[in-house]
Amino acid sequence: MLNKAGIRCSVEDKHSFTSLHPSDNTRADLTARGFGNMGQDLLMDFCYGHPGAKSYMKKKNIVRSPGIIFPDMEKRKNKMYLEKANQLNITFMPMASDVYGSMSVTFLSILTKAAEMISEISGVALNQVAKHWIQRISFAIYKSHCETFSA
Repeated sequence: MLNKAGIRCSVEDKHSFTSLHPSDNTRADLTARGFGNMGQDLLMDFCYGHPGAKSYMKKKNIVRSPGIIFPDMEKRKNKMYLEKANQLNITFMPMASDVYGSMSVTFLSILTKAAEMISEISGVALNQVAKHWIQRISFAIYKSHCETFSA
């Protein structure tokens, strides 16, 4: 999707954080060149979880609703990457989704930004571009979960 928006990307950039510490092998899943805040590179780390997992079911007084797991997932990813990214003047965003294809607000904001760029380039209406990519990514997440489960 980001390539179609004209954004250069690299998967698991091995040099993400080695400038902070040469032995730091931590790396985000995807780097989008110049797609972050004020033209910074954007590091993204993807995660997905199951809203019926024991760790979420044990919490008392929470409403079972789509996206209830996203704050915990984003907090965990921010703890791993955000400080390092800030030290390097790079934007970091956790991309959380559940196994059914529902996506966090952060994830959707990146999809929307990319969809706007694709719409502008292609001349296709924004709502059609956004709908296409959200459905395509949601399906890919769901299919991946099914394939993993069946293995």
